[in-house]
Amino acid sequence: MSTQQADTLISLQNLKTGYKSKRREHIVSESITAELKAGELTMLMGPNGCGKSTLMQTIAGMLPPLGGLGTVLN
Repeated sequence: MSTQQADTLISLQNLKTGYKSKRREHIVSESITAELKAGELTMLMGPNGCGKSTLMQTIAGMLPPLGGLGTVLN
């Protein structure tokens, strides 16, 4: 494993977040690609209702991603 990979704590690749209902899929955000690394300060900000909590719940595994890949490394 390279040093760059070892420093990565959270990796998001084309992540799509939102909710599924019986009839349809409600997409909150899509095409999110990011790497959060150890020792870095990362801030998530935006207006009410833009999907911050949905993104955090998806990263935490409380909501399934609608697409893409989100990985939390040890």
